[in-house]
Amino acid sequence: MTENIKKLQNYLAELKGEKAIYDKMDPGRTSEFFGTTGNKDRKPEIVNDSSFLYIRSYVGDIGIRPFSGIPAWNSPDINISPVTDIGNFGTTLHAGNSYNINVALHNRGDITVPFPKVELFLTTPSLGFDTRFADLIGLTQYPGLLLSGGTDSLDYIYNVPVGLSGHRCLFARTYSFSPLDKPFDPYALQPHLDRHIAQKNLNFVAQNSEYQFNLIHLPNTMERIEFLPLSRQKVLELMHPGVLKYRIGDQLSREVLAKLEVKPLGKTGRGFQIKNSGKGVEILAEGGKGMDIREQAALMKQFAAVSNPKRKADAETRKKVYRAFRAMNEHLTRTELTMNIPDFGLRPGQLAGVNIVNTNQVTGEMKGGITLLITG
Repeated sequence: MTENIKKLQNYLAELKGEKAIYDKMDPGRTSEFFGTTGNKDRKPEIVNDSSFLYIRSYVGDIGIRPFSGIPAWNSPDINISPVTDIGNFGTTLHAGNSYNINVALHNRGDITVPFPKVELFLTTPSLGFDTRFADLIGLTQYPGLLLSGGTDSLDYIYNVPVGLSGHRCLFARTYSFSPLDKPFDPYALQPHLDRHIAQKNLNFVAQNSEYQFNLIHLPNTMERIEFLPLSRQKVLELMHPGVLKYRIGDQLSREVLAKLEVKPLGKTGRGFQIKNSGKGVEILAEGGKGMDIREQAALMKQFAAVSNPKRKADAETRKKVYRAFRAMNEHLTRTELTMNIPDFGLRPGQLAGVNIVNTNQVTGEMKGGITLLITG
């Protein structure tokens, strides 16, 4: 360690010591400096010297993680539209065309973030997410200072190659190194656990067609996939301009959705089983690498505890749990699935919405989902 670095560390320690003294200052003494209004003391607020970057996963999101039971795959902060028709949002990409990707960023912290970075990932529609099963299509940055309490957006132009056309899911991940404000895992793309990540996973598909998607899962797992109908109001709440081209049909019944059956598209991993029950799809995988189901349940309980802002876990405990989480996810795998969307009786110009919801039965949390807008 150089002499200059030692001096710098000593200076920082001195500044922290002075801040601690200020934090404990007698309130009466503080009021002498800042005066009073009526009977209320005008005390200076204690500044938390950190930023708080996040991308919303749902309307009303203020960055609190983890959360469960809230659909998180239609972020209001991510929008994709052709450069020739800005505002005509969608997630079906055509090879050779250019698209504008708009991402909104928020900073709820007390420290300004200069030029926060944004990574963009594209993947086949998936339940469960990981950078190792996605394509990094761009790295950009906000062109300025994102102030404390600030919100703003940036744009990125993407030219679609042949191999990445069709139905897609887009992820945005933000971070900063100065101040340090970054995701806790370099691979996991899980918006319900990390405020730095958000996704757009919505596709228009026609009845009487085949739909393919991925399930990203641990080698040992118990999961469930359900098909939940969307009411007319829920479809409108998606605020997707493409919906305006259609007349929203009656909500599909659960009996009708029971016709949907999911099958593996190709070879599956060892011990992978899938069962269509008419009320959903049960998935069981066991005997693979990594943590067994009981170990996963215990770890995720610890993860929820250290992530709870009210408990304020110490830094070492948090690091230990995050290391274990990363080690657990090293063995994530992908199973390709397909299903035939039958004739639901939708007429030309009609549309109905369905959420494909993936639940981790080990932890009980909603792991991910896809919104399908099925057209006649």
